Parts: sequence; structure tokens; C-alpha cells
Amino acid sequence: MKNAGIGGELAAKTLQRLKSALKSGWAQLVIWQVGTNDAIVGVDEALFRATVESGVAAARAAGVPLVLIDPQFTLTSPDAARYERFVAIVDEVGAEDRVPVLSRYAMMKRWGAKNANAVGSLLSRDGLHMNDLGYRCLAHSLAAAIEGAASAKL
Repeated sequence: MKNAGIGGELAAKTLQRLKSALKSGWAQLVIWQVGTNDAIVGVDEALFRATVESGVAAARAAGVPLVLIDPQFTLTSPDAARYERFVAIVDEVGAEDRVPVLSRYAMMKRWGAKNANAVGSLLSRDGLHMNDLGYRCLAHSLAAAIEGAASAKL
């Protein structure tokens, strides 16, 4: 397993690295956590959608299974409606292309609805990035989703 993520990177840059990794043949499963940075910095929505679609197509062409993770829930977005459109784009691309999507956004929003302090306890001091506990919770949810998808195919 290799974590190829780079903090703060936009999807277009990640796509270049993803295509390169897929060509090299080392990837057996790609988990692409995408959209948070693009939404926050103001990437064009149509360009973002095309980037995610291109990543899905590249993984499919390489025969490598792909799981998408949509943007995380945040209270610090300068434009919440726009941010939610990026969440929707990832979810829509996944549905249209039949790619599983772990909705980190919905999961974190549910945590916050149950307990107002729950989301904050899973974030680092910057109020945006997850801390170790947050990533541990995300990893457990992702593992369960992957197990469920693998069992459904058997």
C-alpha cells in the first residue's frame, strides 16, 4: 500500500500523477480522495468534473479498481453552497460511472448532527484537516465499504 496523496494538491495535478502511476502498473486499487482543495480555492466546476471523469476513465482503462472519496465536511468554507456542489460532482460522477463513492462529507455531517463537538474532535487545530482520530474513523468506514463491495461481487 502506498499513500500517494499530497496535501493541498488540486485534482488536475493529482490526475497527472494518477495517470503516471497507472501506467507504471504498481496500483492494484486506487482510493482517490478528491475535491476539498478544488472547492476551497475556486477551481471551475466544469473543469473539476472533467478532471474526475478523466481519472475514472484512466483507472478503468488500466483495469484498476477505483474508489472515490468526496470532499470532507467543513464549517470553514467561504461559500458553503459552492462547496456542496463539488461534493455533488464527485457523487454524481461515481453514480454515472458506477464507481463506489465513500461520502466523507455525509459521514462527517452526520457526526456533527449527533454531537456539535464531534466534528471538531476529529479535526486538527486548523479546523479543516482531520487529525489522527478522524483519519482512523475514516479508515474504518472505508475498510467496511471495501469489504461490503468485495462481498457483493462474490
